[in-house]
Amino acid sequence: MEFSDRLNEVMQERGITSYKLALLLGISKTTLANYLTGKTKQPHSKILDRICEKLSINRAWLENGNGPKGMLAESDPDYHRVLIESAEQDIIFMSHLKTRLKQLREEIKKLKRENSRLKHKYE
Repeated sequence: MEFSDRLNEVMQERGITSYKLALLLGISKTTLANYLTGKTKQPHSKILDRICEKLSINRAWLENGNGPKGMLAESDPDYHRVLIESAEQDIIFMSHLKTRLKQLREEIKKLKRENSRLKHKYE
């Protein structure tokens, strides 16, 4: 199993999309896609650290499959901290989505106005 396979596995288990993970990591969707497809064998150390932090996984497992995957149990002292951090990241992500939705709605309004203007022009 390669790095890309392990990363895909964890994302699927967590139900996290590539768009959301790229946003959380502060990297482009293309860069993440390169990791997920194996085009880029492995990210540099800082990105690898962020992936492990955001997904709460063991770096050694992600890099080469050694050791436990590192999912936290509810009894783990860091469990609630990680849960809260994850919720905070979800709030940031939702805020980005809300902003983008507002932008798209404005674009739709502009297109409708332009469509209406052109329709009247050629009637």
